[in-house]
Amino acid sequence: MNPTYLYIKTCNHCGKKYFGKTTHNDPYKYKGSGKIWTRHLKKHKCSYSTEIIGFYENKLDLVAEALVFSAIYNIVESNEWFNLIDENGLDGGATFNGKKHTEESKQKMRIKKPNFIPWNKNKKNVYNKETLKKMSDAKIGKERSKETKKILSKKLKNNCNNMGFKKKYYCCFHDKHYNLGNYNKFNHHNGFCLFN
Repeated sequence: MNPTYLYIKTCNHCGKKYFGKTTHNDPYKYKGSGKIWTRHLKKHKCSYSTEIIGFYENKLDLVAEALVFSAIYNIVESNEWFNLIDENGLDGGATFNGKKHTEESKQKMRIKKPNFIPWNKNKKNVYNKETLKKMSDAKIGKERSKETKKILSKKLKNNCNNMGFKKKYYCCFHDKHYNLGNYNKFNHHNGFCLFN
């Protein structure tokens, strides 16, 4: 294993803490990677202090120390900490592909991030034309898997049926919806847009 530091980051804005691990050479410069911790730093643009708990080259010592610390300070349940999971000194965080949060874990996350509002909620035209073109260009040439196509097709059919249309498309340039009949592959602003 790589030599690893266990640390506590304390926000100078509110005094709340984050317990983590890093293999970086300078743990004082490393900001930490906790989801809520990094979101908090970005939102408040606040500084933080770093306290080193220990330096470990032995895996068993590292895991034991991290788990004991997590349990003693109850870092997941306590409102004094930003941690969503117990630190074990090895993982960079819980991988969650293909899983669903339980109601209990959802409630914990709500408590940890009260009044969180997504940056683009209820906003239109948040991207300029240049950014939209970059996003479009990035998708060119990427082939979707058959499974992905099937899921998207099913969702599109459900959405259109619920809205009372066989096929309905949206032009982000004109901010309007329209039906295109058989021209179903042209679903954005281009030479085939009906509002040109």
